[in-house]
Amino acid sequence: MAAHPFPALAPEYASWVANCRPLPSRVAEIDKVARRLTAPAALTRLDRVREATRIPVVVQATIGERECGFNFAKNWGQGDPLTRPSIHVPKGRPPLGPPPNDRFPVSWEYAAIDAFTVCDRLDVNSAPWSLAYACFKWEFYNGGGYRAHGLRTPYVVGGTNLQQAGKYVADGVFQTKRPDGSPLFDSQLGCLPVALRMIELVPDLAFGRALAVAAPALVPAVTPLPIGVGGSLTGTKWFQYSANMILARDPPLLIDGSFGKLTRDACRDLEALFGLPVDGLIDDELCKAIDARLAAMKPNA
Repeated sequence: MAAHPFPALAPEYASWVANCRPLPSRVAEIDKVARRLTAPAALTRLDRVREATRIPVVVQATIGERECGFNFAKNWGQGDPLTRPSIHVPKGRPPLGPPPNDRFPVSWEYAAIDAFTVCDRLDVNSAPWSLAYACFKWEFYNGGGYRAHGLRTPYVVGGTNLQQAGKYVADGVFQTKRPDGSPLFDSQLGCLPVALRMIELVPDLAFGRALAVAAPALVPAVTPLPIGVGGSLTGTKWFQYSANMILARDPPLLIDGSFGKLTRDACRDLEALFGLPVDGLIDDELCKAIDARLAAMKPNA
């Protein structure tokens, strides 16, 4: 069993990049957002974080737009204000540090570096940065819930020809239709179309090697999350059940099969508990550690 390895998904993401086209009705909106994200003052702040983390500016900027409307007064890890520790997942961030970040409000740069490198580890790379690799990072920054439903995540492709009907309307609540029966779409723009327009506006923001595509290729079906473990519950539901047993969180994870932010946060907690690399991805080593811990928790017959 593999985790969510980029090499296995790379052709899929490359196809997203090659075939991504803004919906005509969203072109002006994408342009407006990209121009706001490439304003000189914004680029200066983003570049400071890039120098500290090596995370491309367009990756940072598009996450900030999705999470909190590109607001420099908020923590881009979850959109909470910088005047206090965060109360949403990841909670309690950032920890206070040396002056001037030894009290709240902390600086946006300080919180962003924490969000990107400690909470979500965007700086830990398994492949060189490219737009295809950025799609991988964007998707799992948000979580694999849409992939579990067989959909390309709107966090990446919202507002383009690649977007499919379906939206999480609340934690663990996924819907494909409105009450009147019409298709339900996430209305936010995805990271990819905004990033592509940002690079058109400011070519210096380009990163990684270009993808040479002679003609648009068929966009493949979304690869299911490769998680499957035996027992009466399987896959992500098995993981959520196991995490509840081991971590004893209050409230517990909803056992809905959605690999969203709360489930990903629990994954990181278990990895840390077992001394494994903290990447928020479920792999063989983590599953073996979970199995061993669950076995040790069973009362003797």
